Amino acid sequence: MKRRNILVIYSCRYKFNVKATYRGYKESSWTVNGKNNRNHYVIAVECVNTSEVASFDFWMSIAKPRMKEPYDIGNAFYSFVNDALCGLMSIDEFFSEFGYELPSEAIKVHDACKKALDGLTRLLGVDENDDILYDLVNDLSEQYG
Repeated sequence: MKRRNILVIYSCRYKFNVKATYRGYKESSWTVNGKNNRNHYVIAVECVNTSEVASFDFWMSIAKPRMKEPYDIGNAFYSFVNDALCGLMSIDEFFSEFGYELPSEAIKVHDACKKALDGLTRLLGVDENDDILYDLVNDLSEQYG
């Protein structure tokens, strides 16, 4: 059974339609022995200003496995934007900031953050040096962080 939730977010100079679709089970790259994968969502974000769409996988926590409030959808978008900004760090900064013990793990996650950054900049129609990225994450942090 699929559940769909929609949230309209106004942030900075942008309007976003954020849709969360419950997908149930999907293996995640960090899960051990297939446990706790039943809380998977696909989040689709449309930027009304640019008509661009980005989507990403999102898993709710074990303690709160379902999105029941608009805040949950906004928090998923905030998490995506925050992860995307981590893609601006060098691999050395990333490794140091997040304390990875294995370089291969850090590289894998850093690459995912860079991919999210590419999606976010395309969504907004800006490049990675635009200050609007920081304005957006700060604004979303106040609302959904």
